[in-house]
Amino acid sequence: MRPYGVNSLSVADAIRYFSGVQLKDYGGIGGLKTVNVRSMGTQHVGVFYDGMQLGNAQNGIIDLGKFSLDNVEAISLYNSQNPDIFQPAKSFGSASSIYITTQQPSFKDSQSYHLKTAFKTGSFGLVNPSVYWQQQVAANIATTLSAEAVTAHGRYKTRYKKWAYDTTIIRQNADVASQRIELALQDLNKDTTTHWKIQGYFYNSERGLPEPLLRNAFIIHNGYGIKTFSHKALSSTGFRNATEHYSGLNMQMILPVI
Repeated sequence: MRPYGVNSLSVADAIRYFSGVQLKDYGGIGGLKTVNVRSMGTQHVGVFYDGMQLGNAQNGIIDLGKFSLDNVEAISLYNSQNPDIFQPAKSFGSASSIYITTQQPSFKDSQSYHLKTAFKTGSFGLVNPSVYWQQQVAANIATTLSAEAVTAHGRYKTRYKKWAYDTTIIRQNADVASQRIELALQDLNKDTTTHWKIQGYFYNSERGLPEPLLRNAFIIHNGYGIKTFSHKALSSTGFRNATEHYSGLNMQMILPVI
């Protein structure tokens, strides 16, 4: 599926258009968003970003709401494995797979760069600016830069049920502040069977977890809950030819702090 014209904010919103997919949204723009295929469970779904499998050392679940559609060219869902035979052995360990492919630079004869900026806003203080830049640095070499920031206070009104719907309170500590930067350097020669790409990905977020509403005690238990911090850095270096697929560097670093 190509996400052009799809009314979605993130990869998780776009995946709901696939058949046989159950999307779980744990509330709000900062809530965890997971997917399972044909009720197999989220742990059995492998997520691949430009061919590199993603992981989470904390719980093994990938939050698809962290991936934006600004630089995504295609999203593929396989009920078993990718039919491509040139892939790592661990790619065959998932019952279903989601492949996210980023946009490839393409320039005409008189073009040397592409620049796209966007600004999104919404309810509960959502502000989402982004920039996407492609630059041709040589005849067959190009670099891409994708940066995005998401902020939202998350304060929304809700009804508190005591004996009657007579109290309106404001949900606190549901704020989100995240930043994403992605940089890549790759070749553009389509006439050869060997292609190389160097890519780096950094994601940082701070999200609030609201406290539960307790009956007859919401005035006492009106603290700010807890904060969750997520720092994620990915880097990959590899090349691909007609006979094999090699990944020279595959590093993931996830530092969740609660």
